[in-house]
Amino acid sequence: MSVKDCLTKLQKMGKITRAQADAADALWRRYQNKFSLDMPAAKADAAAALQAAREMMTTSRQKKNAVALQVQRQTTAEQVSQAHPWGPAAGGMAVLTRDIYRTGTQNVDTRAQTLREILFSKFNAGFEAYKSQLAGLKQNTAGARNLVSELFNVDSGDAVAKAAAAGWKDATAYGVKFVQSAGKIFEENENWRLPQFWSADRVRRFGTGDEFRRDVANAIQSGGLKVFDKERLEIATNPARIQQLVDKAARDIITEAGAALAFSKEMRTFQFQDGRDGLNAFLQLQEKYGSGAEIFSTLIGHLGAMAREGALVDVLGPQHAVTASMLAKNARAWEKLGRPGSARVRPARTLGMESGNAIDRTYAVLSGRANGVDNAMWGGVLGSARSLMAASSLGSATVSASIGDSVTALLAARYNGMDGGKVLARAIETIFAENPKMQEDAARLLVTGHAMSDHAVSTFRYADQMFTPELIKKTSDFVIRASGLNAWTEGIKKAFTMEMLGYVARNSDRAIGDLEAPLQAFLKRYGITAVEWDKLRALPQFDFKGAKFFDSSLAASDDTVRKLYEGVLQERALAVLEPDARIRNVTTQGAQAGTFMGEVARTATMFQSFSMTMIATHMTALAIKDGVAGNKAMNNALFYGLHLLAGAGIIQARQMLSGRDPIDMHQVKFWGQAAIQGGGAGYFGDLVGGVSQAADRSVIGKFSGPIGGFIDDAGRFGAAAVKGRPGAIGQGIELVKHITPGSNLWFSRLATDRLIFDQIHRAVDPTYSQSFARREQRAQKEYGQGYWWRQGEATPERAPNLGAGFGGG
Repeated sequence: MSVKDCLTKLQKMGKITRAQADAADALWRRYQNKFSLDMPAAKADAAAALQAAREMMTTSRQKKNAVALQVQRQTTAEQVSQAHPWGPAAGGMAVLTRDIYRTGTQNVDTRAQTLREILFSKFNAGFEAYKSQLAGLKQNTAGARNLVSELFNVDSGDAVAKAAAAGWKDATAYGVKFVQSAGKIFEENENWRLPQFWSADRVRRFGTGDEFRRDVANAIQSGGLKVFDKERLEIATNPARIQQLVDKAARDIITEAGAALAFSKEMRTFQFQDGRDGLNAFLQLQEKYGSGAEIFSTLIGHLGAMAREGALVDVLGPQHAVTASMLAKNARAWEKLGRPGSARVRPARTLGMESGNAIDRTYAVLSGRANGVDNAMWGGVLGSARSLMAASSLGSATVSASIGDSVTALLAARYNGMDGGKVLARAIETIFAENPKMQEDAARLLVTGHAMSDHAVSTFRYADQMFTPELIKKTSDFVIRASGLNAWTEGIKKAFTMEMLGYVARNSDRAIGDLEAPLQAFLKRYGITAVEWDKLRALPQFDFKGAKFFDSSLAASDDTVRKLYEGVLQERALAVLEPDARIRNVTTQGAQAGTFMGEVARTATMFQSFSMTMIATHMTALAIKDGVAGNKAMNNALFYGLHLLAGAGIIQARQMLSGRDPIDMHQVKFWGQAAIQGGGAGYFGDLVGGVSQAADRSVIGKFSGPIGGFIDDAGRFGAAAVKGRPGAIGQGIELVKHITPGSNLWFSRLATDRLIFDQIHRAVDPTYSQSFARREQRAQKEYGQGYWWRQGEATPERAPNLGAGFGGG
């Protein structure tokens, strides 16, 4: 009896369903085609039947396991959300991202961060070799191509590429094993090797995909590419069928382009073959229609996607969308009942960070659904505008960040019983004295500090995209990195993590009851019991430059270690404020770029995520908890007092970097501004200034963010130009300066103003002297300030008068 007849008989007897019969038949045909290459027909049929049966049994067991894990994860998530002291809306958000009420709940966002660190650590050899350098101007693209060669089993003769390839295989193997153990079912394709990224714009640009189809056909003809038939579960050999599959793939790319899912339920259509032919086909097609020369960025993005999906499956279950929907539904039901915990006066609710809708939006962020582009044109235009604003405005952000982060790091260290001074000292060492051995040791401890978006090389991907959003994006990346903001952020993140791991190691000789109160509170907050602490403190420690550290690398295989490590990450989030999924749910509204809501949200909240993060972390914690070190009143006084001083420092630094003397700090209004600047609302306040002082703007221009302010300035310039008003030329020059990338870099900003833009004013603006005089008069009238480097002058006339800040003339 043939396999087909056997399946038909089993179906008629009710032993299997029609769908099961079709799946078994497809599997049999797939393996029959494979085995028939090396076996006689009869043996191939028998071997294919046996392999298909085994695979069906394995799939059945996997499905049962996945159902059990889904029930377990979903039940746990529901119980945690329902038991949250502030209600299911707060509880549902705590399951998805860091809990602003500091209950220490294990969550998707932190789990994804942990998995990213594990994967990056395993791929560290490749990361250090191929990450961009010189503020993004340089990258070893040839080395990255050698890495690809090694993955196709083509000897590159490059020892670094071999090590990087081994690390890549180790990282992706870990990701596959992790997500499978969490219940994810997918068909693992040994020929995937590398993620495939297809650009809809580039495929469409070449004759709506016609040239793409021809290039694919040539790759197939060369033997480097085979086409997999997902419906029939076999490699297509019929020319007509191959053409159909390639046509469908081209249509799918044009409408749904991007990176493939990290763990797909289906095997890829395009299977690049082992060896030189497969390597050439992959590189030619990807460089023309995919990621271009940015192989490294694609790899890093793929590891991030693996971590994201792994975290969702591990915390919410294989059907994570179902669990997220349940959490949102429960939150809405609770809100309708008006029970305790649903009060609408809480800041988190007011800002859209805590509700059933917020749960939906946060899941959209975590799942990657909000990261796509719905309308390429609108997404490109407005995305370009935002990137241009970042490139022209963020150059001085390092001044605010370094002062503000120092304060929050000190406070977070104190809260946990650590020495904040050591954190800052290690941050300086990390930034200025880190060497390859230190980087390797830090990577072992999962202290990479890597951010996927921080390492895209700032060179052109394609020559014909020079005036597309890609160039503006790269320019923005260059400016931010040249300012030192990335170096500072990564340095202090690494420093805090290292110091906390050392702090845990130094206390490992004590039983949990003998620990100091802050460390006991930390362990309790993240659910680490006395038994678990005894297990953790018995583990071998890691020696780093003669000091002992808790070995967090064990988080890759030990759930208890992972629990402690994730606690460290959550505490670090209070030391170095960065927006998490909770904040991104507000700044994106869970909508894709290119949609109306997505663009409105991204534009209106530009540069506001840090303020929101401050509110959602320190301010919320201070409002509802006493803390460990002291009572609520003392902690509030310390927090706001230190941030008041930080705000004062930021303001005075910006004054001198703008050519003005410090403001006399005896003035009450100065301390009012310092309170706003240091308290979070103005944390990055110097980023939203326009081409003129805020007093010159309309109400809409003052409060609509940087793009709204620029539009307001442009409108006033247009009106002045049309009416021929004096000073219109000066307004135009200031407008150009405001959108010139790099014009706001803190170390060159003043020289750029005085030696370039002020001189342009002198040359073409007949009213330049009056406009300069008005600004000096305003500074003198409002704050009694003078200029140490006057506007329009090529050289400073004196050094800054530091005594002016204390009332000295």
